Amino acid sequence: MCSYAKYQNNFVKYAGHVDQFRAPKVMTKDKERNDDWKDKIIDWGTFYRRNIHRFIQHYFQVELYWYQVIWIYFMSICENFVAIASRSVAKSWIIALLALAVGVLYPNSEIVIVSVSMKTAGIIFGKIERLIGDYPNINREVARFSNTTNNRQCVLHNGTTIKVVACQESGRGKIIKINIIILHKTKSLKEEIMMNKKEWSQDELVFMKENYHIKTNDEISKILNRTKSSVKMKAIRLGLKKPEKRVYDETVFEKIDTEEKAYWLGFILADGTINCDYISHNYELSIELKESDSGHIKKFIDFIKTDADVKFRTRYSKSIDCTTTTAFVRIYSKKIIEDLINKNVCQRKTFLIEYPKLDNTFFIWFLRGFFDGDGSIYYYKRRNCYQANITYANKEFLELLQSKLKNLSINCYITTYTNSYKTKMYQLQIKGKKNARNFFELLYKNSTIHLDRKYELYLNCLNK
Repeated sequence: MCSYAKYQNNFVKYAGHVDQFRAPKVMTKDKERNDDWKDKIIDWGTFYRRNIHRFIQHYFQVELYWYQVIWIYFMSICENFVAIASRSVAKSWIIALLALAVGVLYPNSEIVIVSVSMKTAGIIFGKIERLIGDYPNINREVARFSNTTNNRQCVLHNGTTIKVVACQESGRGKIIKINIIILHKTKSLKEEIMMNKKEWSQDELVFMKENYHIKTNDEISKILNRTKSSVKMKAIRLGLKKPEKRVYDETVFEKIDTEEKAYWLGFILADGTINCDYISHNYELSIELKESDSGHIKKFIDFIKTDADVKFRTRYSKSIDCTTTTAFVRIYSKKIIEDLINKNVCQRKTFLIEYPKLDNTFFIWFLRGFFDGDGSIYYYKRRNCYQANITYANKEFLELLQSKLKNLSINCYITTYTNSYKTKMYQLQIKGKKNARNFFELLYKNSTIHLDRKYELYLNCLNK
C-alpha cells in the first residue's frame, strides 16, 4: 500500500490544471497499463474507498469543513449514522456529495436516496445538479443527468446509476431492488414501506381486476389488508380505471374555429396548468383564480359542458404575507389535455411558452383570453389615462405579440426587470391615452366572452 505522504507529493505535483472542464492532454495509453499501473489503481482505489472524505477533497476538489469530514467518514464506514443538526448545515448537500463519491468509487452500482417526499427528493437532486455544474471533475464523471418531476436520474460513465425515491407506496419496488441505499431524514420515513416486502398474490390481483370498478379503494384496502395508496398504485400498474365521474365535451379544443375556443385557449396558456403523465395515467387541467373571479370559472365550466363544480380553498402566500381564498376547477380528460398539447400548450410553461397553432383570424380572440389571464390594466390619475401591460418570462413570445400588434397599428414596447424571486421578466407595455384605448377596443369591443373585472375597466377607459 502506498503511503499517504507519497500521494500528497504526487497530488501537489500534478493537480491544479487551469481548465479542468477540458480533457487532460496526457492520457494513459493501453501499452502503459502494465501490472505496476494496475497495482497502483488497486492500492489507491482501496485507500479512497476507506477514506471517501479524502477522495472528495483530492479528486472532486471540494473543500470540506471539519464536521463535514467527520460526517462523511462515518457515513461511509457505518451502517447507521445519526447526525442531530439545525438548518443550514448542508445536510442534503452532504448526502448528494456522498452519493456521487460512492458512485464513482464503486462502478456499476445502483444507488437510491430515499427521502420522505418527492419534493424533498427533488431538493437533493438539485444539490447533485449544482455539484455537477460547480466542480469539473464531478462533471467529467457524469454521462447523463435528468432532473424532471417524473425522471430524476444521474448516470455515471462507469455504469453507476443514482436515483431518488420518495418513501411512499409508489417507491416500494424501487427501494428493495438496489444495492446501495441512503436514507434521508429516517425519522420521517414510513417504516412499513421500508420494511414490508409483501408481494401481491395471484388471488389479490384477480380480486382487483374483478372488483376495482364496483368497489371503492377504501373497501378494497380493508378486504385485502393493504393501504389505499397501495391499492391505487397497483390499479395504475394493472391499467384499471374507475368509471368516469364527470362528463365533458372532449372535442372543444380539437379544432379552434370559434371566438370562445380561441379565447379559452389564450386564457389557459396564460393562467391554466396542465399535467400529462402517461406513466401514472394522470391527465389534468386546472384553472385557479381569486375568489371574486369565480364567475369566470363558471363560464369555463359551461363552455366544456361539464357537471364539475367550482371549488374554493384558502392559501397562504409567502410573497405577500397574507392568506387568500381562491376558486378553482380541475378537469380530468386525456383527450382535452392532448388536444391542448397539440396546440402548443405545455407543462411548466413559464419559460417554454410558444405561440399556439392558430389561424391568424383568431388572434384578437386568443389575445383577449391571454390578456385576461396574464395582462393588467393601470389607471394613472395624474395623466387621466390607462395603460396595459403583459408580463412574462419568455421574451420571444412577447416579441411575437408585439409584432402582431404593430401590424394592427398598436404601439407597444418591451421592458425588462427582475422580480422578487430574482427571475428575469419581460413586460409588453401599451401606453398613451389614445393608443391604450385603441388596444382595449380591439380586445373588448363586441366581445361575447371576457373577464368581467377587466371588461369593466375597459368601459371606464371609454369614459375618460
